[in-house]
Amino acid sequence: MPDEIGRRAWRTDIQGLRGIAVAAVIAHHAGLPLSGGFVGVDAFFVISGYVVAQMLLREWQVTGRLRDALAPMIHTQRRVIRGTAIY
Repeated sequence: MPDEIGRRAWRTDIQGLRGIAVAAVIAHHAGLPLSGGFVGVDAFFVISGYVVAQMLLREWQVTGRLRDALAPMIHTQRRVIRGTAIY
């Protein structure tokens, strides 16, 4: 793990697993005789959750706060709330 927040360690093992999960979903939608496209979706979300958790943990360890890592999510949440208030 790098000692700076901005520099992310590129994990080829995790990215490879994410690629396999995406390939399973694409194969399912392409109609190939492979079953388990839903497993690819589940695997992708689990792996992505791990990546996000590692990013949050790294920021907490370096800065002692999560403000910078949570900013994009807070921005998205505000946009969604604003959009639903119209209806």
